[in-house]
Amino acid sequence: MNKKITLITLLSVIALTMAACKEKEHSDTSSAESKAESVQEQFVLSVGETISYRGYTLEFMEVTGDSRCAEGVQCVWSGNGQAIFMLTSENTAQTVTLNTAGGLKYPKSFHINGHNLKLLALDPYPQVNIKIDPSAYQAQLVFAKSERAEPVIIDVRSADEFAEGHYPNAVNLPHDTISETIISLKLNMDAEIIVYCRSGRRSGLAKEALDALGYTDVFNGKNQDNMHKIYNTEPQ
Repeated sequence: MNKKITLITLLSVIALTMAACKEKEHSDTSSAESKAESVQEQFVLSVGETISYRGYTLEFMEVTGDSRCAEGVQCVWSGNGQAIFMLTSENTAQTVTLNTAGGLKYPKSFHINGHNLKLLALDPYPQVNIKIDPSAYQAQLVFAKSERAEPVIIDVRSADEFAEGHYPNAVNLPHDTISETIISLKLNMDAEIIVYCRSGRRSGLAKEALDALGYTDVFNGKNQDNMHKIYNTEPQ
């Protein structure tokens, strides 16, 4: 009889322990989801509207171009919608250009101080023979904490050229030795790498060399002027 009671007691303890573990797991998951939600905010802005987020103020200025392929039409390229925003904080103010197409040439997002501003959609979408009122545009955006490291920018010109001036935060690894010197940066093979030079020729060679080594996310930024256009920065 005592053995039977002991067995029942033991089974009860095991059941209660398992229930407590499941409850803790659920609590941890809910806490993680709540934390994730707290570091991002999705919103819609009309032209001329302003929103504040974590010390920043964002104003939707205008749409400067909309070449998106109209609904129901077959196009070689899907086109691009380009929107201009004014991002201000206590000490700075800068214009930010976001695009619907995406990619290095038409970036959808803008990174600033550990946060990422991304254009999700631009409405209304173009239709055949219907002209969109410039003031009717609405931008769907998300402002979120960025978990991705900043891209590594490499100036592949000579050391003398680099000393005369370079893109902010760039490191100098001349293109003809980059296959041997890239290891000094201790990068992961999937790190985002941007290479540039004076005209784009040497950076093209550097990209080929890094691709051959197995780096999977290398872009040719061509030159400093193009880098400033891509990242919405001003020459120093």
